[in-house]
Amino acid sequence: MKNKIRALLFVIVIVVGMVAMMAAPKTIDVPNVFELIDQVNVKIDGEFVQFSDAKPFIDSNNRTQVPFRVILEKFGAKVTWNNEEKIAIAEKDGTKVEVPIGKSYVCKNGKKVENDTAALIKEGRTYLPIRVVMESFGCKVGWDNETRTVLITTKDNVNVNVDTPEQ
Repeated sequence: MKNKIRALLFVIVIVVGMVAMMAAPKTIDVPNVFELIDQVNVKIDGEFVQFSDAKPFIDSNNRTQVPFRVILEKFGAKVTWNNEEKIAIAEKDGTKVEVPIGKSYVCKNGKKVENDTAALIKEGRTYLPIRVVMESFGCKVGWDNETRTVLITTKDNVNVNVDTPEQ
C-alpha cells in the first residue's frame, strides 16, 4: 500500500511539473552576458552616471570613451557643438575644453593638450576620451578594474578615492 501511495504521489508531482512548464513563458528575457562583461561604468564624486542608449566603451587604444554630452552635463559644464569643424565644446568655471573629432588632442583655453587617442563619432553620438577631458577641468581620474568603473573626482570633492590609474 505504501508503495502505491508513493508511486501515485510521484506521478502527481511529475504531472504538476509538466503542466507548470507548459504554462510558463516560452522565452525568458536574460541580459546579454557579453554586454555585462564589456560594460563600463562612470562615477563622478562617487555617484554613478546613468546612460541611456549611448554607452561608454574601451577603444582600440585601450582608452575609455564616454558619451560627451551626458558626462559633461552631469559634471555641470555647458556643452555646445561646432558642426562646421566637428568640435565638441565644454565650458565650466572659466575653463573651455574643445574636443576635435578624430584628433589626438584637446584644447584647454586655446592650448593644445596631447592625448594618445582621439574623440570619435559612433552611431551618431560624440564620444570623448574621458581622462584628458576631465583632467583639463582639474579633476582626478582613476580606474577600478574590478568593477570596470571610471572614477572621477572633481576639485570640489577631493576625498573620493581614485588610487588606481584609468585605462
